Amino acid sequence: MIRLYIDAHFQLGTCIPVPREELHYCRRVRRGRGEISLFNNHGQVASGRLEDETFHIESIQDPPVPLCPVTIAVALPEATVARSIVAGLSELGMQGVVFFPGQRSQAAQRRLQDMSSLRRSAIEAARQCGRGAPLSVCSGTWDEVLSRGSGFFLDEAGGESCRQHLYGEGGRYILVGCEGGWTTEEREELLQHDFQPVHLPTPVLKVHTAVIAAAVLSLDQGHGFRDASEES
Repeated sequence: MIRLYIDAHFQLGTCIPVPREELHYCRRVRRGRGEISLFNNHGQVASGRLEDETFHIESIQDPPVPLCPVTIAVALPEATVARSIVAGLSELGMQGVVFFPGQRSQAAQRRLQDMSSLRRSAIEAARQCGRGAPLSVCSGTWDEVLSRGSGFFLDEAGGESCRQHLYGEGGRYILVGCEGGWTTEEREELLQHDFQPVHLPTPVLKVHTAVIAAAVLSLDQGHGFRDASEES
């Protein structure tokens, strides 16, 4: 199956132009071999036929696997680790990731201004793993991250050592800090904004491992899932 991404809402029986980069992927990379389907950012999957540069939509289906309504905020690591995080969270079915500048990741400030490369990585990951919609990838300031409140933050310095705390309604927003850990100021601000510290019963984790661990624990055996179309 060749999966093409189009940033548009699908309607049954309509014809939709295919972006140049998606045509290149279909014809040059995949050589047009196999059935073709479309996916978008609204959780729609469309089947039909490609004629020249236009796709004729003949049916629209729900995504085969619903997304887990969890967003993980991560102090932006170096580029290769960030791409690995996007790929891992995509495959685990998380809703989104927010990258922010931690006090120990100030060198990342410039890269936070342009998330286009990581968004392209999210589209490619969704193409490969069969998601109905790409992982939501965005950046935010520290104040914007704090304003979400009522979530959890992984903290090697202490907190509840209980995986159940990452489950259910309260576990929809999880923070992971820099490779060097949270500063005292960051930890105090998180507690002031009602974030709860959670300590996993493991050795100190690298950022990528911590993000994947939080995502896996938040799945809660499928509880709390909802259709990706509800997130449009």
